[in-house]
Amino acid sequence: MQRAKRTMGSSLYFIGIFFILLGLAIKHLKWHNAIAGYNTLSEKEKKKIDINKIATVFRNIMVAMGLLYIAAQLASLYYKDASIAEIAFFIITPVGAVLSIILLNSDKFRKNG
Repeated sequence: MQRAKRTMGSSLYFIGIFFILLGLAIKHLKWHNAIAGYNTLSEKEKKKIDINKIATVFRNIMVAMGLLYIAAQLASLYYKDASIAEIAFFIITPVGAVLSIILLNSDKFRKNG
């Protein structure tokens, strides 16, 4: 009896496209409220941060993660090894999340004055 192969199928394509579109929408369509915590800030607190710089960094991280997901899926198909996509997913996701937390909580996004 042959064991069924585990595979993520084409899901990384969809995840990658979603991340790219979300990153672009947050930056260019000004979906700033999609950034965690931003919609809970008071107007006074919102004026203290440079949301355009935050949106730019957020877009860059999301687009990079999306492209990496798509590249992982392509590599998985090219080498006919589903584990490439699975391993990449579990590396890209936490690294992107930690990188986002570190970069976006920086004081460089605070406006002086």
